[in-house]
Amino acid sequence: MNLIPDDPIAEIRARADIVEVISERVVLKRSGRNLLGLCPFHQERTPSFNVNPERQIFRCFGCGEGGDVFTFVMKTNGMTFPEALRSLAERYGITLPERSPQADERQRILEANEAAAGYFSWLLEHEDHGRDARAYLSGRGIDATWRKRFRLGLSPNGWDGLHRHLLGRQVPLDVQEQAALVRRRQSQDGCYDYFRNRIMFPILNEATQVVGFGARALGPNDEPKYLNSPDTLVYRKGNLLYGLSEAREAMKQRDRVILVEGYLDVLTAHLSGFEETVGVLGTALTPQQARALLRYTPSRRVTLAFDADRAGLQAAERGIATLSEVTQGVGLEVRVLAVPSGKDPDAFLRQEGAAAFDALLSTAPSLFEFLLNRAIAPHDPSTPEGRTRAVAAAVPILRQIESYVTQDHHVTWLSERLQTRPETLRLELGKGTRQPGSLPARVPPPPAKKLSTREAERLLLYHMVEHPSARADLREKLANVVFSPVHQAIREALAQLDAEGVQPIDWSLLLARFSGELEIHKALSALSFEDYAAWGRDLSEVVEDCILTLEIDYWQAHKLTLTERIKRGDQVSEAETRRLQEIVLYLVSLDKKRRKMAPSVDEKSPQAGT
Repeated sequence: MNLIPDDPIAEIRARADIVEVISERVVLKRSGRNLLGLCPFHQERTPSFNVNPERQIFRCFGCGEGGDVFTFVMKTNGMTFPEALRSLAERYGITLPERSPQADERQRILEANEAAAGYFSWLLEHEDHGRDARAYLSGRGIDATWRKRFRLGLSPNGWDGLHRHLLGRQVPLDVQEQAALVRRRQSQDGCYDYFRNRIMFPILNEATQVVGFGARALGPNDEPKYLNSPDTLVYRKGNLLYGLSEAREAMKQRDRVILVEGYLDVLTAHLSGFEETVGVLGTALTPQQARALLRYTPSRRVTLAFDADRAGLQAAERGIATLSEVTQGVGLEVRVLAVPSGKDPDAFLRQEGAAAFDALLSTAPSLFEFLLNRAIAPHDPSTPEGRTRAVAAAVPILRQIESYVTQDHHVTWLSERLQTRPETLRLELGKGTRQPGSLPARVPPPPAKKLSTREAERLLLYHMVEHPSARADLREKLANVVFSPVHQAIREALAQLDAEGVQPIDWSLLLARFSGELEIHKALSALSFEDYAAWGRDLSEVVEDCILTLEIDYWQAHKLTLTERIKRGDQVSEAETRRLQEIVLYLVSLDKKRRKMAPSVDEKSPQAGT
């Protein structure tokens, strides 16, 4: 933070529109004063992710994440605050001063990865060292042009070749370890390379920085066949897609994505003309990867092309489940290509050719057709028993379809497959659900409840921000009361801003005051989206109730401390005994005061979360 002056930060805040930035990852729709979409930080089917364009703040009512545009960039890209600053500065053409790479651990890891990638590339292209690896790649149609485009490499066939090379490049051992490029020996001094005698596939982030590596064994007996970088400070395999930086332009132009499993599947697809192909870095698609796909295909067309063996189909089904959960309601068109003959996409493309693969793409079944086909396949629809079992297997899948139009289409499609009437399927589909036209059972309103300490702190902080004239009075009334740590930090920041004469003080300004502090951002965003006016009580009464709550808690704590000392037989002075009596009497008066006040707020009050 101290390395970057305040003026450029303020300029970035003024120019970086949170709606524009978030819309690249989340489909937002207008909902009153806010915009609403599916949260990028947790799996959900019903949108609970809100963006307030006026305040430039986001808040998810499902998982509690929230903050400003910097928070969003940090969370979605796994960046530190300075990195998010620089990312937004580059996007909006704002110049920031350079900082020393040594001041940033992440930067040093990225530089170590870059040096390793360069060394691996040099070894692969070396006349002697890389001969076998080049021959292997050439046998798969991957020539020098494609090796260069994907920055392929070769790890040395020895214990510490990369380690010694990086030391020569002034990369310290601790940075090599942090980058997961080397490991220390447990039984003796020294270390060894994590990757040895393998074809190397650098994994890039969306800023085209090398953040990790995938590696394929060259020796027939080397295990495992594929070895990936473990998670590091700059690499989380669940957040990235292999080949995305090379594929994103084709994805935009062709308005579709082909998703495969392996590194070689990606390369073979690209050199076969399917440059809109990317790969998952594991066996199952994650929500973060699924959302990354949505940004590059306006019509949201995704085809999963996984192996036709058992493991491949299971991986496809897991990937489909993720895509379905993430994108239901936003119109994602998912198709599933199960490569026939037990081949993976790489082998099929090399043996059958691009035209045959393109034909598979054009006939790939939709997401729910694939799932329904898999569900009914074990059952014989020509017999009543088999048809009954097939319907029972299909109904749970049909119920997952949130669009009534799409559901009706698949009911008609399935009834033809099972040789039954659509009306019969609809009857089965309606079992156990509320019948059309019936009214839901009346749910009695929840009983009123007393404010908790945390809720009282939240409401008072909200009141301090939204009603500046009340801050001085509240400071005086709460002089002896300390809030919980996060709320106390916000309270102290308000007092400091007042002392500095800063006006006006709003939520955006407070977020800026705590740049990079994500827990405080969550608390501030939660407060900024509250609607205390909806409680149905005079706000001044609620504020007094909050003050009473905190005062009672404060003096109860003092009373408990003194009482415990007396119980333990500790030496208690006469003055402390009188103090205890005064506290007891004061608590009685506070309790009487509270009893005279109106009943506390009902269940519309916020939950004690932060």
